[in-house]
Amino acid sequence: MRLSIELLVDALEQRFELQDRRIQQCPPLGRPQLYLDGQTAEPGRLYISDQPARELCRSGVCTLYVGGARPAQHGGCALCVDAQIAPLFNAVQEIFDICEDWNRRLEQVLLRRGSLQELLREARTLLINPLIVMGVDFSLVAQDGEDELEEDQRLFDERYNALLLHDALNQDLLYRQLLDRRVPYLYPGHILGWNSLNVNILQDGAVSHRLVLAEHKRKLRPGDAWLMQTLADYVLYMLEPEQPEHQMDSRLRNLFLRVLSDRTADRLDVSRQLSQLGWSSEDEYFCLVLRMPRADSGGATENQIRDNLKRQYPASCSVNYNDNIVTFFNLSKLGRDFAALSDELKYFIRECLLQAGYSRVMRGHDNLRRLYLQADAAIGIGKRVNPDFWIHHFNSISLNFLLEEAMHRLPDTMLCHEGLLALRDHDAAQGTEYMHTLRVYLDSNLNAVQSARQLFIHRSTLLYRLEKIREILDSPLNDPEELLYLSLSFRLFENRPV
Repeated sequence: MRLSIELLVDALEQRFELQDRRIQQCPPLGRPQLYLDGQTAEPGRLYISDQPARELCRSGVCTLYVGGARPAQHGGCALCVDAQIAPLFNAVQEIFDICEDWNRRLEQVLLRRGSLQELLREARTLLINPLIVMGVDFSLVAQDGEDELEEDQRLFDERYNALLLHDALNQDLLYRQLLDRRVPYLYPGHILGWNSLNVNILQDGAVSHRLVLAEHKRKLRPGDAWLMQTLADYVLYMLEPEQPEHQMDSRLRNLFLRVLSDRTADRLDVSRQLSQLGWSSEDEYFCLVLRMPRADSGGATENQIRDNLKRQYPASCSVNYNDNIVTFFNLSKLGRDFAALSDELKYFIRECLLQAGYSRVMRGHDNLRRLYLQADAAIGIGKRVNPDFWIHHFNSISLNFLLEEAMHRLPDTMLCHEGLLALRDHDAAQGTEYMHTLRVYLDSNLNAVQSARQLFIHRSTLLYRLEKIREILDSPLNDPEELLYLSLSFRLFENRPV
């Protein structure tokens, strides 16, 4: 889950002293990363640094400076925090954990087909203040906490005073003008007696409802707008009418959200329900993970992307998950092969300014979550390995994935060929180039002539080096399994986390 800079500032100032802040418009931010000197700073990233760097002063980049550091120049978002790196890093991670847990609990209300009031009750664990969902005609849809307001300040009360408030709001020019707003907005308390943060909810292109956060127990904060916009998306989903033609899509979305988010889900029950909806366990599937462009890039919205995919490919289902659009395609129902479908999708992905990760094609319901993991790994690793590419296939990064999974358990120095460490130490101590020589020799399939040509050395020099390498490794370099292990060890070094 990505968070707004305003929400992060609100949360951080509860824990630390913010000595300076330069808040500019920037896209939603992902989890923090420690900035290393010379690293390329990416828009939409949150960095923590104890040194100034021009690279961090780019538009869309947000940096938390610690240890007395200050931005090198104007540009980007900057917060100077009176803290050490480790406590600040842990605190920011905890803020992300809290917000992601909040978002998961809202998702669970949808998955179990809970009520709007349940949704508002869960939302108040972070928003604290009373929440109301009302129609533009002042009809009450759901509320949690309105009874905590003073009696003469309640919008929905059997007393005559509530009707007077409705009438006063209808006649208020500012109230009517704000019905056209498409972003969260503050409405002052000159009529109601309490300030409110509001989000207009649109159905079929027109405002139909309003989500209201009443300032009561706690002062409204700038970061509340981000939480309210997230909550409004869930409210809209629950307000959508379950017409017969939409019921199947709704059930499919709920099932796929369950597949993705609920590790304890009864897989036999999920399989049975998918089969009832015409998605057989004998069908072939593949998964596409789409990452949205920056908020200021002018690309299509999430709703437009999901709707477009559904129109073009009826046997598909798209859901929002972990800040991405995850789409499952039933190739058997579509009557298409993967090559033709992926060739069509690449134009759509490019036009919408998206980044994409492709899974392999697999058969059966048990593989659905695995397909998502493949597609998610493809886009995550692919963006690091080939940052200039728009589309990343799991088959292209599967070796990198294998190596990174191994290094989640042990570091590269404990996984690699032990003799390679001795070879590296020899190079460092003696100034030799035995590591590079061995790597070229292995990549050349043990072809000495080709290796010498690539290294720009005489063949006899190469043979001399190889003899020394065999001595240090204590190996004749002729066992296929050991040669494979050595090749993988080189790639482990290359794939070490930054």
